[in-house]
Amino acid sequence: MNILINHTYKEDTTDSFLFEQWALLNSDWSVMSRKNGNIKFSEGYLGVLKNLLRIILRKPQKIYLTTTPFHNVLLLILIKLFKPRVEITYHVHDLYPDFFKYTEGYKVFYYVLALPFKWAIKQVRIIAISEEIENNLIASYGCEKKNILLIENFANVAIRNMEDVSFESRLLYLGNIGFAHDTSIATELKELPYTTVFKLSGIKKYHKRQNENLNRILNSEFEIIKERLSIEALENLVDTSFASVVFLGQHYDKVLFPCKIYSSLARLVPIVFCGPESSYVCRWIESNQFGVHIHRFELLVQNRQSYIKSINTFNQINRIKSLKL
Repeated sequence: MNILINHTYKEDTTDSFLFEQWALLNSDWSVMSRKNGNIKFSEGYLGVLKNLLRIILRKPQKIYLTTTPFHNVLLLILIKLFKPRVEITYHVHDLYPDFFKYTEGYKVFYYVLALPFKWAIKQVRIIAISEEIENNLIASYGCEKKNILLIENFANVAIRNMEDVSFESRLLYLGNIGFAHDTSIATELKELPYTTVFKLSGIKKYHKRQNENLNRILNSEFEIIKERLSIEALENLVDTSFASVVFLGQHYDKVLFPCKIYSSLARLVPIVFCGPESSYVCRWIESNQFGVHIHRFELLVQNRQSYIKSINTFNQINRIKSLKL
């Protein structure tokens, strides 16, 4: 038996749905997730111990674990401590491993967990989603390059013919809005000749914490979808959007790589990046022709088909890479 530990609600975001497909297509894999897996996933620090107990009782041979949520850093250490012979594939997905170091309020965790994490991560197989993360793992943690597999788009689905899809004049934001998503630039979206729609998840959770980024959107005149949608409705919403919006705060470039980028690329939808133009994420998007910074939106309007062609080629290459798993 093998276990894939998923990080979010399958019905809330398209990327997590795609993320599970590889495991669900293999009968010897079980999925641990909050609601839709074969095994329940619990959140929080107490949840880490519950998840560890579930893993120990099921005696898996292999575990697939992601860096999201951050409690999985602690879970990785405990699994290697109590089940040292289990083969672990650690997917550095969304949050960087050393995000504690750069995030205010969590730095104490970095000093407590840095050495145990460095010990644990050198004993696992790693999937990195960018060359920057790969280089960081080698330089900061002493990981060997041979143990790192660079698959920049793990959420790869069947290559689709976008000529059959008619898109609307709509920009789409899909997912939650947390502290890392700086929405101050959102006012510039209103100046574009496209309607911006926000399909939001986790509103209650983040709104309770007086999240300024979320409140800025809720108090605006943007079109907002709060209700839960089916997978089919979500996919149709993504497919028929002109482009996908991604926010990133000024100080979070060293902390995370927004995984919602990959849900868009998997559906062949270009990116409109709303964040620091000097950030690695922005450079990665534009150098690969997957999208544009919001200040260069006209480039996307003029050459959308060339962006889709670049994304399609990228998906095919990573599709081949994923067979190594």
